[in-house]
Amino acid sequence: MRIWEILLVSAGVALNVFAVSVCWGAVLPAVNKKWLLVVTLLLGLWQGGAMLLGRGVVTLPIFEGSTTFLTGSGSRLSVLIFMGLGLYMFFRSSRAGALLERRRDTYGIKEAFLLALTVSIDAFLVGMGMGFLRSGVGISALCFILITMLAVVLGTYTGFWMGSEKRRLAYQVGGAMMVFSGVELLAGLIF
Repeated sequence: MRIWEILLVSAGVALNVFAVSVCWGAVLPAVNKKWLLVVTLLLGLWQGGAMLLGRGVVTLPIFEGSTTFLTGSGSRLSVLIFMGLGLYMFFRSSRAGALLERRRDTYGIKEAFLLALTVSIDAFLVGMGMGFLRSGVGISALCFILITMLAVVLGTYTGFWMGSEKRRLAYQVGGAMMVFSGVELLAGLIF
C-alpha cells in the first residue's frame, strides 16, 4: 500500500472513534485535559495494537499456503474487508437515532477500555487487510495511532462545542473513505 492509501484507511477507521468521541464530548460540562490525554493515549495505542494484531494474524501458517487462493496476491480479501467496513459504517449512520444528551461530569477508565475494545474490531480487520497487502508495519501502526489520537481530541471538542449531531456525518465520511479504498484496490486488480 502507498502512504496515501494507508492514511486514507487510517482516517476512515478513526472516524468511528471520532463519532463516539463526539458523543462523549457532547455531555461533558467541561473537557478535563488530563482525562482527555489518558483516553487519547489509550485509544491510540489500543487501535494501533489491534491493527498490528490483525496484521500478525495473516502471517499465521494457516494463511501461508492458501494466501493465493484466498486473496489473489493479497488484494481480493482486502477489497472485501475495506468495502465491507465502509458499508457497515454507512449502515450505522442510518441507524444512528437522536441521542439524548444528559450532562455527565466525567467518564471512567472502565468505559474508556470498553470503548477501546468495541472500536478496535474495525482496526483488527483493517490490519488483516493491510497484512494481506503487505503494507509497511511501522508506517501503518504510526498512522493508525496518530490519526486515532487526533480523532479522539477533535471528536471530544466537536461534541463539547456542537453537540452530538455531527456523529452521523462522521460515520458517513468514514464509510465513504473505506469504500473508496476498496474500490481503488479493486480498480488496481482489474486494470
